[in-house]
Amino acid sequence: MRIMRIVALALATALLSTLLAANPAAAAAGAEYKLSITQRGATRTVTLTCAPDGGTHPNPVAACARLATAWGDPALITPKSGVFCIALWDPVTANATGVYFGRPISYTRTFSNMCWLGVATWEVFAF
Repeated sequence: MRIMRIVALALATALLSTLLAANPAAAAAGAEYKLSITQRGATRTVTLTCAPDGGTHPNPVAACARLATAWGDPALITPKSGVFCIALWDPVTANATGVYFGRPISYTRTFSNMCWLGVATWEVFAF
């Protein structure tokens, strides 16, 4: 049993080394996103880069920190708790496309209003 674990670990290490050697830029790259919000027929778009944090997003440090808690996927962000949003139907669609440390990200979700978008995504779509 111990020998099987050692062999499995050696194989995993060899595979990871091969992948990193084949594409070192992807392994070292951070994250790049194109984020957009569409509401009432108008679309706002920003860029966001993480590691290093930047882009046209107004608060890239906070947005990148929030995405880091969700492995870069806005769908996995833990929503805020204890927030009251009015039951107003003013739909807003959030869209994120990009790459998080070599892994492609594609996210689209429609919320009933901006408040619910903020509850679900915190700073990520706060622009």
